[in-house]
Amino acid sequence: MKTFVKKLKKSVLLFTNLVKNALFVKDIKCIVCNGELHIKNKYCICEKCMQNLPFHMGRICYSCGDTVFGSGSYCLHCKDHEKPYEFARAPFTYEKAIKTLIYQLKYSKGKYLAPYLSLFLVDEFVKQNWNVDVIIPVPLFIGREKKRGFNQAALLSSQFEKLLSLPIDKESLIRVKNTPTQTKLTKVERKNNLTKAFVVTNKLNMKNKSILLIDDVFTTGATIEECSIVLKKAGAKNVYAITLAHVKQNLPMY
Repeated sequence: MKTFVKKLKKSVLLFTNLVKNALFVKDIKCIVCNGELHIKNKYCICEKCMQNLPFHMGRICYSCGDTVFGSGSYCLHCKDHEKPYEFARAPFTYEKAIKTLIYQLKYSKGKYLAPYLSLFLVDEFVKQNWNVDVIIPVPLFIGREKKRGFNQAALLSSQFEKLLSLPIDKESLIRVKNTPTQTKLTKVERKNNLTKAFVVTNKLNMKNKSILLIDDVFTTGATIEECSIVLKKAGAKNVYAITLAHVKQNLPMY
């Protein structure tokens, strides 16, 4: 009997240690604050930082997904101009920790962040319940991608194939115009800057397809619009877009 009790205690202790090892980890840091992450979660973000993330909440434009105020369904831009895409959405607004993480991803050796941030895009896609055939990351000009070493939109697409078995097409849409940075450009200037910037290399791959565009930030929507126009001209049936963050324009609704 004593032998049995000892074996039972040993088994219980072993099981307890296994549970602890599964839940509590050492040397894994929160990707936001770099503090020790005591409890595993798929985003690798501690509870405090998760609560402070700028989730895109409140009233949004039915079309572009921008944060808006007032009554109605569309923001001022979308009310007056029909968009070439079906819908655009983002899990976050472009501020606080998300703004910092995107900067780190693109410019500060933060490639390791992409698989975690990609999960938020997958969550948003599942929430929207769109039916798509293929994922297309918004392409960079080849020279810029070589200089950076990667395309952040492609990295942010990674979990779609892994978790949802959706194919990722990085070849059929390319950027042929090395557009200057758009950071300080107006909406009209951005649109003019991107005219004829994208080309579809294989129209057969686009014919009657429902496509999901992935990018890091939706500012004025000029990039998503130009990609959508080109894809629709090539025969795409529907184009949707998800970006990690959306810059708030704070427009009234109509």
